[in-house]
Amino acid sequence: MNKERSKTYIALNEKSLLFYKNYNNEFSYVNCPFCSNKTSKDCYEIDNYKVVQCNSCLSYFINPRPAPDLVDIYFKEYYQDPFCELRSNERETYDFKKRYIGQANSICGYIKSFLPEAKKLSILDIGCSCGYTLQCIKEVIKDVECELIGIDLHIPKTDNTTDVRLIETSIENYLQASDGQKFDVILVIGVLEAMFDCCVFMKCVKKMLTKNGLIYITTPNINSIPMILNPNKFYSIRAHSLNPPYGVNAFNPTNMTIFARKYGLKIEKLSTPGKLDLEILRKCKIGDNTANEKLINNFVNIISKCSDKESELLQKLINKLLISSHMEVILRNSG
Repeated sequence: MNKERSKTYIALNEKSLLFYKNYNNEFSYVNCPFCSNKTSKDCYEIDNYKVVQCNSCLSYFINPRPAPDLVDIYFKEYYQDPFCELRSNERETYDFKKRYIGQANSICGYIKSFLPEAKKLSILDIGCSCGYTLQCIKEVIKDVECELIGIDLHIPKTDNTTDVRLIETSIENYLQASDGQKFDVILVIGVLEAMFDCCVFMKCVKKMLTKNGLIYITTPNINSIPMILNPNKFYSIRAHSLNPPYGVNAFNPTNMTIFARKYGLKIEKLSTPGKLDLEILRKCKIGDNTANEKLINNFVNIISKCSDKESELLQKLINKLLISSHMEVILRNSG
């Protein structure tokens, strides 16, 4: 299955380059997605897409970028189908079930911690794909009555095994049609990094959130240790936020804090709970041409020689310092 996954990533990267070639003349410029500042400086490129840094909050993002109509083309023709077919093939494997059940257990644990008195909950999953996460939540959370709804721009037609309610729509259209419907918990899993306009997206999310309701967010962390060592060489790692044309916003603990406060949301929890950072580093080869690259390779070699116990301690330190590859964030609507 790892070989199949590798083939899928390679094919998707080729389609990403083709998408850029076909549509880059129609890309749009945006203000900083995190603080709305209007000025930035060019930094480097990823497959011809320009990475810039905000002059105010120092965040990285892709600019210019495909607007929603082009993103729609990308999802229909370049992204969704190969990955949904892959996930469908993996669905009966142990690792697949462990991943989604594990995530559902984490989400349900946070719900019980931060909404302990809840006897009935409404949960919305934005970017739900095939609805696997909601299905696993339904299996895990037994003592609370739940209304589970998932929305996505493109619900795959290849997998209809979930029995939760899935709606093919945008968040803006759903908000307009929902007649003031509110949710106690909104899931934003691997979505924020892909938003063309984070401001519009978060305003919609907040309008649909109950008072004291929770937003559960996961997104790659550009301040992860591989990216700190050498962002130009590690950009192709799947965990990297900037994975255009899909990933265009690079979040980190600092700009996530700015982002949450901008919308009047309280951070209940912010962590980088990854477990695979050392494995990522051990598998990466970045060349040996400069003094900096040689220093990084020496560091990777040292890591490769660590015992299991030493590796476990080092991973815990990486998590504690908030430099693991993914962030997990719980925001509360306190106002």
